[in-house]
Amino acid sequence: MDLIYLSNSILYSKKANSIQVTNMCHEFANTFDSVTLYAYSDIPNLESVYSYYGLEKNFKIKRYLLPKGMLNKILNAVILMISIFVKKKNVVVYGRDTIMVFLCSLLGVKNVYELHSFSSSKYHYLEKYIFNSPYTLLTVSISNSLKDKYLSTFSFRNSVEVFHDSATETPIKAEDKNLDALDPNQFNIGYIGHLYQGRGIELIIEIAKKLNNFKFHIVGGEESDVKRYKLISPKNMIYHGFVSPSKTHLYRHFSDILLMPYQEGLGNPGALTDTSMWMSPMKLFEYMSSKTPIISTDLPVLREVLNEKNSILLPYNSKDWITSINILYGDPKLAKKLALNAYKDFISNYTWEKRANKISEIIYRRI
Repeated sequence: MDLIYLSNSILYSKKANSIQVTNMCHEFANTFDSVTLYAYSDIPNLESVYSYYGLEKNFKIKRYLLPKGMLNKILNAVILMISIFVKKKNVVVYGRDTIMVFLCSLLGVKNVYELHSFSSSKYHYLEKYIFNSPYTLLTVSISNSLKDKYLSTFSFRNSVEVFHDSATETPIKAEDKNLDALDPNQFNIGYIGHLYQGRGIELIIEIAKKLNNFKFHIVGGEESDVKRYKLISPKNMIYHGFVSPSKTHLYRHFSDILLMPYQEGLGNPGALTDTSMWMSPMKLFEYMSSKTPIISTDLPVLREVLNEKNSILLPYNSKDWITSINILYGDPKLAKKLALNAYKDFISNYTWEKRANKISEIIYRRI
């Protein structure tokens, strides 16, 4: 059985969706005869994608025939469906894009539909068709709260299964132990991720102003956001800007605490809905993989993974966060206990390998 992943991702991209789809294809390659990822890209050499994301070349990457755009998205999907029929391949199509998966269902191509947020009402008719198509083998939801939202809105021919997002455990090599950016003589507090609205960078700035004896390292963000926040940040906040996905694990591993100050009402650029109700951020699992203690906003959806045994969960205010940072600073045993509990949960449940294997098992049972 071959798998074709029809993504809406751009390669390279700083966005999490490109990291997710490339890692899933990398792991699907161990359970399917061949895996081909279709994506948008204007880089001259797609071979460089593998090293950019820190992956071995065990799956194929192809560009869509037409550039990104709503009409082109439909045409690209139709062209690919026709090519599948012509070759008469034994294929499953995996997708996160509603229009592409709808066309698969309409044209009789076996497919899996992965949900990352609750869609706009303009797509509900297409989704209703997808969910009741005999060709839709499985619907994947990234959280229980998102699953519950869909089950209360639609009926389903096949089940909706929850598979939270995941991460890769990246071992630290001997030559990695001298990361110049993080002085081992300092207490280093890290944040790795975007600086979009709702990510909580304002809270970190407020905390850093009051904890000027600690270093705060901000990894990621668009250049415009980095420049804007630098102007209002204290000197103990260091902005590293964008770091390649294959290198960010160094900043997670060599931090003493990792912060995840999500706010309610957050959204991705261009999003029409509040994603804080059903998100499953890759940042969370990347943090868990690093054996570094986590302080996070206490949001209901994050409690599907986090708890008092593997993290510190707090309301969104600087007073509680400052208190908890000082507690971890003064109690290394507690910090280590929380970090190791999170790591054990990660290894048991949230690696890309486990996610891909479990999804593959369901696909093979239903084809």
